[in-house]
Amino acid sequence: MNNDMEKKAFLFKNEKYEQGSNHPAYKGNVTIDGKKWNLSFWLKQADGKGKLPQGTMFMAGEVDQWESQQQAPAQQSQPAPNDDIPF
Repeated sequence: MNNDMEKKAFLFKNEKYEQGSNHPAYKGNVTIDGKKWNLSFWLKQADGKGKLPQGTMFMAGEVDQWESQQQAPAQQSQPAPNDDIPF
């Protein structure tokens, strides 16, 4: 695929982010092999139990299937009530 946006990621500060909340601090997207993906990144602080010294700030992220911010989640259709049931 010859697309200028291919394999380029974009991250933006999340307007809904509040320190201590579960919202990611940064959100964005990336296109790989013509398929668009969501990116979510949180700011974390190392606890000193891994490779980073305690207190070191870093980012941790997730990648999931693209869902536009304007798209509302699909509602499951409910079967129509059957008025022919005699009770």
